[in-house]
Amino acid sequence: MAKVKQIQRSTVDAGTPIWANVRPDVESKKIDGITRDYNRLFWDAHYYVHNEIDDGVKVKSLIRYVEKKHGKETAAPLRNMPDSKLVTFGVYAYMLEHGVTLDKKLSDSFTNHVKTLLGIAKEIEVVEPVAKPKPTGPVLSIQERMREQLDELCCQLNGMVDDIMAEKVLIGDFKPDHMIQLYSQEHSVIKPAHAKILREVFTQQHKEATEVVAWKDDQLKEGYSHLSAKQRKLFLEIFQRIMNACDAIINAGKAVRKTRKPKARSADKVVAKLKCMQSDPKLGLASVAPSTLLKAKTLWVFNTKNRKLGCYVVNELAEFLSVKGTTIINYDPALSMQKTIRKPEVLLKGAGKLSRTRIQKLYDDVNATEIKQNGRINEHILLLNVF
Repeated sequence: MAKVKQIQRSTVDAGTPIWANVRPDVESKKIDGITRDYNRLFWDAHYYVHNEIDDGVKVKSLIRYVEKKHGKETAAPLRNMPDSKLVTFGVYAYMLEHGVTLDKKLSDSFTNHVKTLLGIAKEIEVVEPVAKPKPTGPVLSIQERMREQLDELCCQLNGMVDDIMAEKVLIGDFKPDHMIQLYSQEHSVIKPAHAKILREVFTQQHKEATEVVAWKDDQLKEGYSHLSAKQRKLFLEIFQRIMNACDAIINAGKAVRKTRKPKARSADKVVAKLKCMQSDPKLGLASVAPSTLLKAKTLWVFNTKNRKLGCYVVNELAEFLSVKGTTIINYDPALSMQKTIRKPEVLLKGAGKLSRTRIQKLYDDVNATEIKQNGRINEHILLLNVF
């Protein structure tokens, strides 16, 4: 069987053109029987860009070309033109951007067409979108919107009042809580805030019904003379049931409402009012930072005025000691004690650096009567250490 002769394809047909070779002074070569001169290379590259490169990319190349040659202000009107008007010359701009050199004839033609495009672009009027005027109607408040949501329910309840008084419905069948619940399921509106408004709507009618039962006002006697004593009591019970149903929703809302957590104060704010002695040069001792006791279970203190050494120990109900104003809190009165010491300049030398056990031993070795701490801190007291 005779072999099929394979036809060699040019590099342009097979893939991306070699852009730098597309220049007027390129040496002509004959490949596969086809003369590859400048014209052939140019139109092969043109064909590639026209078919393989996205139109948007070509348009951007043209705009960049004009910006570079004439400035951004001159190129700006081109952005208002449809892409279809720019794509043809975007091919040339893309080729120039990638290293292709145009001969004089093509270069002059391209330059003239660009000038023509700029002239057309300048004449295009840019129509700014007109903002739609905002509605100028009355703006309803939140309460007014809520009242609108309750209009239908109020009509239903008033209708039941009329039906009961006309003996079309028995009072035993009147369950306003069920009516409110059903209405809420259909409209998803009945919340404690709605119930408050609903209660306000019927408050005046409930008040009037109460006065009707009291039967003391002459005008009410005249207006409700057609009702018997039993009917007057029934009239009040209707509105009382409505008020009770509203109260139940309001109280239920209070029960499930989350208690607002107080905002946590920073340690510096908690101890801001605590006044202590910063240091005592005679003893060579200094107070620890007051904020450190907020993470401490034990605080050792020394009163330089009455020479009392003592400690504060946290109670079982608290995690750490704390401060309220100028007073230590959360300490155990039974374990927080103090003793009067002699020669503090000798006994307390280096006390601020002693460990928990050593300062406790120092305190235990003091032969003096123990008294309870009162929690108060003043300018005479050193905060020796915390543990």
